Amino acid sequence: MDATRKPPSLRMLSLRVAVVIAVIVGAAGAVYLVWCDGAEQCEVETKVLAEARTLNKQMTAAWDYIDDAQTAINTDKDGSYDFKNVYCAVAGKGIARRFTQTSDGYVIRYVRENPRTGTDAPTGSSSVP
Repeated sequence: MDATRKPPSLRMLSLRVAVVIAVIVGAAGAVYLVWCDGAEQCEVETKVLAEARTLNKQMTAAWDYIDDAQTAINTDKDGSYDFKNVYCAVAGKGIARRFTQTSDGYVIRYVRENPRTGTDAPTGSSSVP
């Protein structure tokens, strides 16, 4: 060791340790915040997906019910067949439209891969099973 060089003072050493600890705590805090944000985002996506699946099951149940009830819908009291123009797809779209009008921020759309009309075309956020 150079004889002209003085050993670092206790105060300077304490300052260096404090800076190192502050940097470590700051880095750990930043990592924790990033991790929490990612975990929260994942939780939100999971909840939204669960809600979407539930709405899909409800809409499918409504469509299936209307499809199964076609004979009862189209049969008059005397037993004669009288088509009432109630299609499951039309009824499902009507249910979706009413739900969308009465809900806050939810939109339900009928989407097809090969749409017959422009209203059935998937958007960028739509997924077709």
